[in-house]
Amino acid sequence: MNRLKRSKIQKIREDIRGNNVRVVDLRMVGSGYLAGLSDGEILLEARILGLADIVEAMSSHRPYQVARGIDKALEEILQNRGVLYDPNAVDACLKLFTEKGFRF
Repeated sequence: MNRLKRSKIQKIREDIRGNNVRVVDLRMVGSGYLAGLSDGEILLEARILGLADIVEAMSSHRPYQVARGIDKALEEILQNRGVLYDPNAVDACLKLFTEKGFRF
């Protein structure tokens, strides 16, 4: 890997660690653990990571929670599209699972 590409990847990692991870639990309405930020104040990358985290968490078994399954997770994000979750991120996620056949 050349040095320029490596530095770009490192910058992306730093941005994710420094900015996005802090806001992953936000919802478009300003709820979540960093309550107060809403809509345009939430980075697109954070919206995507947050949505992916929700879908994965709902569809996977956790020691403290039984898996609800991918269908329930996709139903949740579709019902709250544009309310809690970024509509473009929801559309992309739904397309990945329904049209592209993505599975965890």
